[in-house]
Amino acid sequence: LDKTYYRTLAHNIYQLKGAGEVIRALQESGIPVMVLKGAALLETVYSDIGMRPMADIDLLVSSCNLNKAENILRELSFSLAPTGELHYFKRHGSLFTQIDLHWDIWYVKEIKEVWHSAIKTKVGNVETLILSPEDAIIYIIAHSTVHHGMLRDVWVEDILRLIDHYKSLNWDEVIEKVNNYNMNVPVFYFFSWLKRLGNGSPIPPNVMNRLV
Repeated sequence: LDKTYYRTLAHNIYQLKGAGEVIRALQESGIPVMVLKGAALLETVYSDIGMRPMADIDLLVSSCNLNKAENILRELSFSLAPTGELHYFKRHGSLFTQIDLHWDIWYVKEIKEVWHSAIKTKVGNVETLILSPEDAIIYIIAHSTVHHGMLRDVWVEDILRLIDHYKSLNWDEVIEKVNNYNMNVPVFYFFSWLKRLGNGSPIPPNVMNRLV
């Protein structure tokens, strides 16, 4: 357990440092950037960045800035991985930083709405944008149930910590966004699974009813 923890901690420290450098370079070039998934959660809802494994850094930029963002990554000595997607990496010995570039969120019709509701925090010691907690919950569930088709412990823990951390979470807004994104089925499935885990579900009963 200790070896796994310290290996995760070392990797996350290195990844977050690299993320900060990339975010700063993008911002200095006039590119707004939003951090998604694990990197957005490690320094907000987790009390210890060694508690959650993180394979890569997911960054959202607007489509009009995509080519410019790729050029900046190359200038920072990142190489494009041969995956057919925009996965950039830079290795230093056994440590590496992987940046996955995104320009949209597949279930969102008007991406500007996501940008509008984003909140500020620090990632890698650099102030940047992350998804609102309402959008973050939906994004993680979509990534888990639709993209991967499974409920891993790490994503369940992400959702539980998001709900616990953001005491002022607007459940009405969650429902509205779920309806707008047509994500009722995946969200209901995920929340139902949380209920079956026991120890009391953090999802208000009226939320479950409104998802049906």
